[in-house]
Amino acid sequence: MLEILNEPQFQDRYRWSGVQAKLLASIRQAAPRHTVIVSGHGWASIEQLLSLAPLGDANVIYNFHQGAAWGKPMWRHLAAVPCPSNADNVAPVAGVLSDEVSKLLVTRYGMRVERSAYSR
Repeated sequence: MLEILNEPQFQDRYRWSGVQAKLLASIRQAAPRHTVIVSGHGWASIEQLLSLAPLGDANVIYNFHQGAAWGKPMWRHLAAVPCPSNADNVAPVAGVLSDEVSKLLVTRYGMRVERSAYSR
């Protein structure tokens, strides 16, 4: 497997999408049958991954970092959430959180992943 870039740090989703597509095309020229790992533009977070359109390549793995303690405070709560997530399996995690903002973000996380093209 090849990974385009681990934890890319692009501010512009559109720019990263173009860079990633060009790099994937280059990889395909040299390694047409290798699986390629791709991710969203901001530290491989799920939010940025979900904002990208799926690539037209059947041999890619969509990568995101879930439960990382070094990122947004809400991320650490996601370590206990099964993947792929949905509204039902985030409910037990959200239910024990005392911070209302984190509770809301974890709940939205489950709903957003459930509706995404990546969970189909």
